[in-house]
Amino acid sequence: MTGLFSQREVRDGIDVPRRSLWSRIRGLPYDVRSARLRRLSEVTVLLDGARAIVEHGWVQGTWFTDAAEPVARPDTAGPAAEAGPDDGTPGVGACLVGAVVHATGATNRAEAVLAAGPALDVLWDAWQETRGVTGPGLAGRAAAPEIRAARVRDLTRWNDQRGRTRDEVLALIDLASSRAIMAAMEPAPLANTR
Repeated sequence: MTGLFSQREVRDGIDVPRRSLWSRIRGLPYDVRSARLRRLSEVTVLLDGARAIVEHGWVQGTWFTDAAEPVARPDTAGPAAEAGPDDGTPGVGACLVGAVVHATGATNRAEAVLAAGPALDVLWDAWQETRGVTGPGLAGRAAAPEIRAARVRDLTRWNDQRGRTRDEVLALIDLASSRAIMAAMEPAPLANTR
């Protein structure tokens, strides 16, 4: 009998309880919601860290600057490219993307880029909103590497536009942070379980 209540089945000669439809449905929203809230919490922490870095020193045309020299970003590379100092020393300044990557605190560049991904997606969604492109943000989902690389390029170009100000960069970070907080307040959508 298939139904809402647990049943037993024999697997490999062992009588085991089978999860009922009810237990699978009942468990799903909590797992989805808790993972979503954890991810949004991590995003707001990273955005707060990025904001502090940009306040300290915002730059254009490079990922980071330190007391010695700027750390240039390759123009044609994706987000996994040389993104900043490996030694963990705080930069004197950073661009928007560099600040988010640096805020992860990771000493390995690949780990830093991976950790920064959801925050960069939320920033990209906020940037789209400022351009009048509205709709459900995709930041809650893991973006494919190619999509994330395109978003990093978009945010980098926006940061480096002539006439861009630090206040505009800070305002975008604030908008993204507020959107992440508001998303955490909304109920999580039910996932398709098929």
